[in-house]
Amino acid sequence: MISRLLQRDPLLWLFWLTLLVLVSFASRSYIPIHETRYLAAAWEMWLRGDFLVPYMNGETYSHKPPLLFWLIHAGWLITGVNDWWPRLITPLLALACL
Repeated sequence: MISRLLQRDPLLWLFWLTLLVLVSFASRSYIPIHETRYLAAAWEMWLRGDFLVPYMNGETYSHKPPLLFWLIHAGWLITGVNDWWPRLITPLLALACL
C-alpha cells in the first residue's frame, strides 16, 4: 500500500517530509549548555569585530576551533543577525555529508 503511494506521487511525499523537517527545526529551542555557549561566543565576536579569536565573557575561548563561529558570521552577514541561521547550519552540513 505505501509503496504504491510512493510510486504514484513521490514529490508530494518529499514535500511533506521537507515541510515536517523544517517545522521541527524552527520550533526547536537551543540546547542550553552547548548551543547557547557557541552563540554567546559568536555574538561577542560579532560585537567586538574580532573574527579571528573567539571570546566569551571577555576571555578568549580558544579551546574550540573557530569554523562554527565563522559559519555563523557568514550567515549573519548575508541574512542579518537572527536566531534561525545558527539552527540551520548543522542540518545543512549534515546534508552536505550525504
